[in-house]
Amino acid sequence: YKSVGLGSIAYLRFSIFYLKGPLPVAKPLGISNNRLNNRYITASSIWDKYHAAWLARLHNKKRGRYIGGWSSKVNRRGQWIQYDLRRPKKIVKVATQGRQDLNQYVTRYIFKYSADAFHWTPYRKY
Repeated sequence: YKSVGLGSIAYLRFSIFYLKGPLPVAKPLGISNNRLNNRYITASSIWDKYHAAWLARLHNKKRGRYIGGWSSKVNRRGQWIQYDLRRPKKIVKVATQGRQDLNQYVTRYIFKYSADAFHWTPYRKY
């Protein structure tokens, strides 16, 4: 986990794609278009309620005081964001964005998956 930003803020917007149907075409999972309910997006910490985990959606824009992305409370290893996809999916692509109005963005992260939210496996290319 490495980020660039002002002070101690790490900033992230996210989308996940999966395979649907017999054709090998990646489809958005429902994070950017709000099909995934806010309660299924959690994080290790948030800067404040205006930088909440549920705001970490690709192409999300600033609205009033809501920044349009997630920022952790501290900029260090061990911060995480979790998307509960509600059922198993074959993930084929992940897209991330930095903040649209400031030079804040994550430069490195580890993608992990879990069937039970307790035992996590890092993604590895096979």
